[in-house]
Amino acid sequence: MIALLSLITIVIISTIELKNVPSNINNQKNFVEKKAEDLNPISKESAKKILESEFGKDITNTDDDFKEDGDYYIIDVNVNLGTSEEHTHTEEELSTEELNITDDGDHIISLGIYKINKYTGELVEG
Repeated sequence: MIALLSLITIVIISTIELKNVPSNINNQKNFVEKKAEDLNPISKESAKKILESEFGKDITNTDDDFKEDGDYYIIDVNVNLGTSEEHTHTEEELSTEELNITDDGDHIISLGIYKINKYTGELVEG
């Protein structure tokens, strides 16, 4: 009699557990199916911090320099190299290095176009 009750209890518990397994699989499937549109994108300020972590604190770009294109921020990264007393360049070097000199004498160089994924923060050369 005790063995029969134990067997019935085991069968009932197993049945309940097996019914819960498909619902857990559906919950995991719903999580994976989330799309980028369902997530909050990073701000332009956070995107600038990603650039600073990659290229240093001398990034001269502002929030207005970030252009949105789908899931990406597109930016022409500019870095301040310092004043003209610290660097000397010929006219040929200025034209080939995409180097600009501000009114204050700072040398600003373009490192090229980069993309930052608005949802993952991944930085890729554009």
